[in-house]
Amino acid sequence: MKNERKKILLIDDEIYWDSSFIKALLDSNIEVQVNRDFKAELNHLNKYDLLVFDSFYATEVFKDEIDRVKKSHPNIPFIFVSAHYDIDDALNSFRHGAWYYLRKDIQWNKTIPILNEYLIPA
Repeated sequence: MKNERKKILLIDDEIYWDSSFIKALLDSNIEVQVNRDFKAELNHLNKYDLLVFDSFYATEVFKDEIDRVKKSHPNIPFIFVSAHYDIDDALNSFRHGAWYYLRKDIQWNKTIPILNEYLIPA
């Protein structure tokens, strides 16, 4: 069986964190596409294995789009990330469809195994 490269769509506005995220995954079999505008990706979601969102973007900016995508693509996992970790933010993320919630603390040794867990086909 061919080992296909997994694809993550990252929707975020923090360029430093985005570039760190991409660099951390360079040696893995994961391709990362970054886009600031989730609406531009709505017709292309089938090409992604995982969606990673800044929690503010997910729960405030693109809330309606995420609700529609959860219904149309229920098997695509959503992971929300936040630099401002607090319990209310985490709970709000889960209410809006997050499968997992990560802090943007750039501890890649902890983050990459979590991403891989959601990239493994069920």
